[in-house]
This record gives sequence, structure tokens and C-alpha cells, in this order.
Amino acid sequence: MDSAETVDGRFQHRRVDAGSGKASQELETFHARSVYLSGAGITCRIDLLEGDGGHVTPVDYKRGESPDIPEGAYEPERVQLCAQGLVLRENGFVCDEGIVTKAF
Repeated sequence: MDSAETVDGRFQHRRVDAGSGKASQELETFHARSVYLSGAGITCRIDLLEGDGGHVTPVDYKRGESPDIPEGAYEPERVQLCAQGLVLRENGFVCDEGIVTKAF
């Protein structure tokens, strides 16, 4: 199980893994599952956190069919992703979007 510290450590360690003294924005994507974070008075568990360069994207898995609405997800699901984005930003990550997808 990952925490903010282990995800950030993996992100920061990229420069060593890349073999140079500077972190590159062109490094491989990373994936962390069941990430627990807190901040902004919120505690959340992110099903999947994907990182690419300096950006991260929370992915939330839901059961059942996606709703047939323009937003693609129900309001509580969208609020949950927004809260995860706020917590990620408060923990020093760049997060501009989230994904709701069907669990298999």
C-alpha cells in the first residue's frame, strides 16, 4: 500500500534512476494502487494514482455501467475526484484531472 511519502519518494527518486542529477520530465509513467492521503481536512484512498513527468492523475474504479449523462459520472463521483485532486495538490503534486472508470 502506498502513502503520499512513498509516491513522492518514487517521484523524487526518478533523477537517480535516470542517471543524472536532474529530474527529467520525460521519464516513464508510474502507477501506485490504494494510495492513502490526507490534506485540506480530507482523508482519501485513491484506487490508482498514475504519474507522468510532473503530473499525477487519480483513477477511481466504480462498479456497474457508466451513467448516460453528459458529464460521464454522477455528481458524488465527480466531487470525490475533485477532493482527491485537492489533497494531491496540497501534498505537492500537480493534478489537473481525474478519471472514473468501470471496474472489471
